[in-house]
Amino acid sequence: MQSRNELAVIVGAGSGLSASLARKCAAAQMRVALAARNIGKLQPLAHETGASVHACDAADAAQVDALFGGLEAPDLVVYNPSYRIRGPFLGLGVQRGADDGRRHGARQPAAHRLRELAMLTGDA
Repeated sequence: MQSRNELAVIVGAGSGLSASLARKCAAAQMRVALAARNIGKLQPLAHETGASVHACDAADAAQVDALFGGLEAPDLVVYNPSYRIRGPFLGLGVQRGADDGRRHGARQPAAHRLRELAMLTGDA
């Protein structure tokens, strides 16, 4: 069993896979932080799991920095935004494309930040 001291951060939280993972983490006695552009949709899940809720657009580097800067170092990070770029997760860099990166070559500041955290902890 996990400790309530362990923190799981779910970026791009919603009602599907990330909700299931939030429930599993909460059942394992982990603290859960849910992050999404639309936090209103997260309130029922937050109530169910005891999770904290954070507004964060994973395509906005400043918002990602603010999210991780406002939390203690997480023990688990789930990166699950609705837009995906194919490739090795830690190999994704911050990219900018047409249409502010939302449709063509989306920016991935969350992936960049997580790669930095992995390097700091020796998990890269």
